Amino acid sequence: LIRRTLILVPKGLTNQWVAEMQTHFNEQFQLILSSDIEMIRRIHNGTSNRSSAWSAFNQVIVSLDSVKPIDKRRGWTPERIAEYNQQRFEDLVTADWDLVIVDEAHRLGGSSELVARYKLGQGLADAAPYLLFLSATPHQGKTDSFHLLMNLLDEKAFPDEDSISHKSIEPYVIRTEKREAVDAQGNSIF
Repeated sequence: LIRRTLILVPKGLTNQWVAEMQTHFNEQFQLILSSDIEMIRRIHNGTSNRSSAWSAFNQVIVSLDSVKPIDKRRGWTPERIAEYNQQRFEDLVTADWDLVIVDEAHRLGGSSELVARYKLGQGLADAAPYLLFLSATPHQGKTDSFHLLMNLLDEKAFPDEDSISHKSIEPYVIRTEKREAVDAQGNSIF
């Protein structure tokens, strides 16, 4: 079911994720840095029918903020912003990912549908058949941003803030409490 996997994480966790995927699962993920995107696109554009950096590798880890769409940037023309969004956001969303994993997924919630991270989450949620959102703090006391996060998982189940309840989120949330944590031998850690 899963051939192409994208992992989005905060910038400071990218190298850790590459190492953890290798160590624990023997999986080789390509870390694509913000500065690599254009170079990879140019290299692969000339060698295959894959024209985006995101089509060059089947298992990719990238920083969440390096691929969110932007509306404006000081000194940039609308054409330059459109090209930036094409290479980083639009090409990423249309790269046929089978599974998208987002660490610190609560960052996708934002305060409105206009927030760039939410737009990124929405694009990937619409494009990928399987999503795995990881977060130690999915609900930070703000029902509006929690609703937006849950809406990315299932917009029909969570059409508005009133649709959020303990029972309605139960099929979507796996909660591991600290007191349930065990070591490799099954002994309680806490």
